[in-house]
Amino acid sequence: MVDSSVFIAPNFIPTSLYNLAQQLQSAFRDKTIDVTLLIEIGQQLWACSGLPKDTSHISQLVIQQHQDLPWEYLYHPDGYFIAQDLAIIRQSTTTLTKNKQTASPFNILHFSTQVNYSKQHYLNFSEERQFIYQALWLQIQAQQVLLHSSTCHHFEQFKLLLNQRWDMIILSGHSITKEGQQYLAFNSDTAPYLLVSYEEIVTIFQNLSVQCVVLAVCESNDLAFKLHQLGIPCVIGMQYTVLDRAASLFIQQFCQSIMQQSTVTDAVQTARLAMQDLLKQDEQWQENELGQWLMPCLYVQTQTFPLFSQQTPDTQTKPVKQLIGRSRSFCALEKLLQNHKKVWLYGVGGIGKTALAQALQQHFTALHKPIAYLEMGEQSDITNIDSTILAVSRFPPPNQEWISFKLSSPSETAFMHYAQHLGLAYPALQLRLIYKMLQGNYQGLHLLQGLPFSTQAHVLRQQLRTVQRYLQAYQRQ
Repeated sequence: MVDSSVFIAPNFIPTSLYNLAQQLQSAFRDKTIDVTLLIEIGQQLWACSGLPKDTSHISQLVIQQHQDLPWEYLYHPDGYFIAQDLAIIRQSTTTLTKNKQTASPFNILHFSTQVNYSKQHYLNFSEERQFIYQALWLQIQAQQVLLHSSTCHHFEQFKLLLNQRWDMIILSGHSITKEGQQYLAFNSDTAPYLLVSYEEIVTIFQNLSVQCVVLAVCESNDLAFKLHQLGIPCVIGMQYTVLDRAASLFIQQFCQSIMQQSTVTDAVQTARLAMQDLLKQDEQWQENELGQWLMPCLYVQTQTFPLFSQQTPDTQTKPVKQLIGRSRSFCALEKLLQNHKKVWLYGVGGIGKTALAQALQQHFTALHKPIAYLEMGEQSDITNIDSTILAVSRFPPPNQEWISFKLSSPSETAFMHYAQHLGLAYPALQLRLIYKMLQGNYQGLHLLQGLPFSTQAHVLRQQLRTVQRYLQAYQRQ
């Protein structure tokens, strides 16, 4: 069998197909998607494609016209989606740059635009960040990969980071359509969020030499097309409203494949197929996961090469830590550690000092700027440590040699997200009661997790009083 690419460029698309695509877009937004609609549009796309029924000689399908149609949903007459067997890629008509040989280390920027611009749109950035660390940690430890995974979700910070050299950029977050124009929502200190148009995003990418951009953002296909027109060799966008878990799983599998020296085309196909089952073992999930695996759109040159060409190191790696919330404290401590050799983190027991310190140590290791993290006690010895030190204690620093940072209790929102992470399925009103009675103490949540689960008000209050007594004893240790 001879591999070949087949180009799809229909001369005529009926209006009914565009209408069906809009219906599909609305169904994904409203989470009312069903398999009948997916098959219907897939069949109509097939009718316009001009493809032969026998596709055994085809290695990949190439879409040469930028149409707002979900060609990735092509449905074969034999009863299956073509993307199960073939890679589907898109091409811009713009003259493209050639794939450049990447330098060592392979530099990756992971940036999330905005984590929670509303209570209905909360991005589980901590889980996504953990997925990326897990996918890259072997190469990070071997200093083959430098990863900057930013927890500072401001547009100015993103523009500043783009001044550095990146081989791959992973951008996740929220998109908003307003008066027919699409925006990304970034954090803002003066407003609920800052809207940045796709046109402005394209502007700040104009002079970059990045090889691959991954947009794990809802309805980012049009932005992916525009970035590809700039000459970026490989750009991936999402056709419709993508679920957070689906996007995070796609990123993880894509990064793993890139680290295994796959081409971008093969890595996208591997990640796409991994999205077919989003549920964890024995999990019941209320989200509608249908059609998510068909959503990634790949804009790429006809011939692609592995972005990463180094051999995977044969070493052991420890589990990657996950940090829930604490993005502001993380950013503030990150800046202190960049400018000072001795930083002292302190606060009452159980509010997440250790988790925050470990996340910072992980972050600086990924940047190839390791720091020493120490739990400070009476016998702590720092005389032989030359690197930057992050000390953790319940008490303020003993002298002015240290730059101090006092960690306060987490916000109610961060506390509730951490409770959900632990699997504590209390209603929102009861979570607020738990937050108030435990004063936002994470250790208290772990103690509550060890008690029989109950949503009865009198039982929960009795359990919380028991936890309070344990916390008082814990604080005196």
